[in-house]
Amino acid sequence: MHSEAQTEESATLHLTIRRILTMVALFSAETGLSVEELTILLALMMIAEADFLRNASPRSEAQAYLGVISQLTSIPKETVRRKLKKLAHTQLIEMKSESVYTINVENSAITQQIREMIQEISGSNQHSKFSNN
Repeated sequence: MHSEAQTEESATLHLTIRRILTMVALFSAETGLSVEELTILLALMMIAEADFLRNASPRSEAQAYLGVISQLTSIPKETVRRKLKKLAHTQLIEMKSESVYTINVENSAITQQIREMIQEISGSNQHSKFSNN
């Protein structure tokens, strides 16, 4: 039998996961991005945020390498390459070289939507902690 705290944690986790999946599906439908493309864009944004925190450099200057994105997302490198080229074609990101990409600050509406989605999810989880029990 589960304790009340475990049941509450499990319910919160369940609702959070459901919320994430729903938001990803809605965002994907709204933008036309596939889930893989959204995942790759999120990885690129995460790299930009890490670089911003580490070096206090503008997020627009953060560069991500194809191999790093592949490792972060567990998406095969060739799939990442194809998806990055598609994202560059839509001008969401810029291709600096064959394997180096940055977020296109001129087309930041979608990245802003992603930030808002993440903040909404983060806000709902601010006070909850999940355990493996």
